[in-house]
Amino acid sequence: MYQHLLGAFREGSSVDSNPIVEQIIHALYAKDLAAFIKIDILFETLPYQIFIKNQEAFFHAILHITLHLTGMHIESEVSTAKGRVDTIIHTDSYIYIIEFKLDESADEALAQIRKQRYGSKYLGQGKEVLAIGINFSSKLKAVAEWKDMPYEQLLVEA
Repeated sequence: MYQHLLGAFREGSSVDSNPIVEQIIHALYAKDLAAFIKIDILFETLPYQIFIKNQEAFFHAILHITLHLTGMHIESEVSTAKGRVDTIIHTDSYIYIIEFKLDESADEALAQIRKQRYGSKYLGQGKEVLAIGINFSSKLKAVAEWKDMPYEQLLVEA
């Protein structure tokens, strides 16, 4: 329904015809995380008046809505036995476990994924599980830093 409504308001074009969104989707299916992090472009389109300072959820919500509108399988705030995963994105070949931080570090995000074992329930499903830590900068209004690692390797490095 979202896609149809948005398409109607945009004179018949659809969300997935946006080159930026197409690049993000392609990057996720191809495991090209450097291209995926170009999500920064989404934040560049926002007027400063509507930017919500000091809110990690602001960045999180924009990413969730964008990917949801494309039809990608995205889940946010997924409860586990040890906490809540910020975002999980499923493709045919990959499961991305993503933890966001605001004005902290990508290492802290990965450490939380490791400590809480957020990706463990996805092992053994025939898909590669990847952990991604993304740190947003409230000053830059962009991704300040990101790191990724195969989830199983992340557990070994603990």
